[in-house]
Amino acid sequence: MSFLNFSLNIKKKKIIIFDILIYAFSKIIPALIGLIFLTFFIRMLGAVEFGRYSYLLSQFNLITAICFGWLNQSQIRYGNIENANQKKIIYEQYFILSVFISFPIILAFSFIKNFPSSNLILAFFVIFSIGLFSFLKSIFQSVLMPKKVFFLTIVQSILAIGLPVIFINFYVLDANNLLFFVGVSFSISTIISYLINRNYFGIVYRSKEKSDLKKWLSFGIPISIWGSIGLLLIFLDRYFIIRYLDFNSLGIYSSLNELTTKAFSFLILPLTLAIHPRITKLWNDDKKKEALILINISIILIFIIVLLALFILVFYKESVFSLIKIIIPVLTKDYIDVMSILILTGVLWQLSLLAHKIIELKENTYMMIIFISFSVLINVIGNIYFLPKFGIIATAYTSLCSASSYCFFCLIYYLYHKRFIL
Repeated sequence: MSFLNFSLNIKKKKIIIFDILIYAFSKIIPALIGLIFLTFFIRMLGAVEFGRYSYLLSQFNLITAICFGWLNQSQIRYGNIENANQKKIIYEQYFILSVFISFPIILAFSFIKNFPSSNLILAFFVIFSIGLFSFLKSIFQSVLMPKKVFFLTIVQSILAIGLPVIFINFYVLDANNLLFFVGVSFSISTIISYLINRNYFGIVYRSKEKSDLKKWLSFGIPISIWGSIGLLLIFLDRYFIIRYLDFNSLGIYSSLNELTTKAFSFLILPLTLAIHPRITKLWNDDKKKEALILINISIILIFIIVLLALFILVFYKESVFSLIKIIIPVLTKDYIDVMSILILTGVLWQLSLLAHKIIELKENTYMMIIFISFSVLINVIGNIYFLPKFGIIATAYTSLCSASSYCFFCLIYYLYHKRFIL
């Protein structure tokens, strides 16, 4: 019997490793395409216009998180259900609800920002496209189908860079046009992926249980708020840079931030993408000890990656910066420390995603909001008081302190509560 259990554990490990590899490719290839995207368009747009693009995209992503975040998180938490014919159950009415929620939020946001009508239409289109894409992606994640996630993300990444290049002779490439093509890339990739897998979804299922919606909302809304606050941190960085500096500084900072995120996050994201739904499934199947063991192993692996990142930044910082400067030639030596800080910030946020997993599983998601609120407070105070005095480096350090704060609280919570389960 013990030999059988050992064999099953080996089999599970092989499946997880295979999924991690699939997710790795689903991140590495888009990351490489993203590097090409960044290299090409920061030259084509210039730092100022790329700063505008980054600023608008951060706003659209924030609204998407507010409107659709609850749905995607609840889909991963509760959506790993199939009907008698092994068809995936889609709660499509919940998506429609998210779309209706987005209308007044976008209108209110556009009124505050004094958007022109063209920007308002663009905002609706991009936000809807990203929301639909993330919903389909969360469905594939919830039923442990990394190959489908891989296909979806690859198609989107290729279209995001391919469409602007194809139409560059017909349009003046600016921030708005680039955002439009990014929105088109999300829409087309979602449609293609759905059509290819339409037999898998079968007849769309409409839940008549009001308790289902209540459960999804009670779990998803706090996480949606948390996710929105996380994106608010990104938006606040950009807002304060514009307020105290200029779009040129924002363009350089945003491009460096995006590059470091794409270049180093794929070391961790494949692990988290493969592990998260499996941890959730183990917990839902009342295998809580196994779920926590998997979290423990994942946290240890990420700590190893943190140490690896520190080693690289201590001994090879200038070499890494030289490589990045090839992609972003407008960088000066002043940004070498900013680069290092942003890399560490990204790694700490990835560690936090696993450290706070037990909060999700215990459905105490309000604690995530409390913890990340301290990060917002640090962000606002740090940028207001130190950005005007010390420049971009202050925003980078503020981001690092925000990430460290959230990671610390989550680890303390995890270490305290896991002893009651193991």
